[in-house]
Amino acid sequence: MSSQPVSGAAQLHLLFDQMADAVYLLDPDTSNIVWGNRKAWESLGLSAEEVLNHSVLSLQKDVHGMPQWSEIAAAIRATDCYRFNGRHRHNDGHEVVVEVNTTHFSMDGRPYFLSVARDITNRVEQERESQRVPDDTTAQALRSRAQDSRDVVHDRERRRQQPSSA
Repeated sequence: MSSQPVSGAAQLHLLFDQMADAVYLLDPDTSNIVWGNRKAWESLGLSAEEVLNHSVLSLQKDVHGMPQWSEIAAAIRATDCYRFNGRHRHNDGHEVVVEVNTTHFSMDGRPYFLSVARDITNRVEQERESQRVPDDTTAQALRSRAQDSRDVVHDRERRRQQPSSA
């Protein structure tokens, strides 16, 4: 049995569906999603069909209205790669913190935006946690400094209480 290699659009879909990051093809005028890889819809708790009923305006918690989208679209067009952190709405209501890289291009005379969104929710939470709770080394150093300060104060008090031998 010989296996035939997959070619063309089917091959691209297969390759994009293997990616660890979500990929969205966007209509730059409306912000509508015109295509998404498997991670795009799975990471939002949607089906492949459902994600196509959404747009940047409906999924990105920090983009409000067409005037703001128009400003963002102009910024995307003005650079080779527009980078930002955002918050996507998951279908169950929680937010997914993402790092997004968006490029622009034309295909068959029509403009598109291609966004690659990496879920950084865990990284952001780890960074917050590390800022809230010092690691053991830092905590130990702080305790040691506090003890040193108490020792200095104690030594001063003891010296003051000792009679001078002059």
